[in-house]
Amino acid sequence: MASTALSPSSSALPDTPPAHWGAVLALSLGGFALLTSLLVAPLTTGWNRKTLLIGLTGLMVVSGTVVALAPSAGVFMAGRALIGVAIGGFWSMSGATAVLLVLWGLVGAAAAVLVLASLLAAQAGRAPAPSPRSLH
Repeated sequence: MASTALSPSSSALPDTPPAHWGAVLALSLGGFALLTSLLVAPLTTGWNRKTLLIGLTGLMVVSGTVVALAPSAGVFMAGRALIGVAIGGFWSMSGATAVLLVLWGLVGAAAAVLVLASLLAAQAGRAPAPSPRSLH
């Protein structure tokens, strides 16, 4: 979730101040991403990586839908946990896949391209889309 959307959405969550929800959201996402990134490789040994990456991408879509339609704080947090799992698994497996796709001498460049592309995509996603009224 973009940091600019955190305050308005967290004020709608019950029983806690918005600052508390910001910390909870950050810890839940990071914690699940860390655990998944460490466990996905040993737990999916022998799986087709392409299928796994597509499944993790689908999990991101499911998580975004759960978060967007969450009727309660518990469902909202479950959606955030799902995105943590998806991000941790995707980063772990996409890095491993990138290493397998290039020659040994180009592994560093492949890792750099992967990180740079992700950073650029994240920054492009933060920019607000222009409204139709501003295009005239």
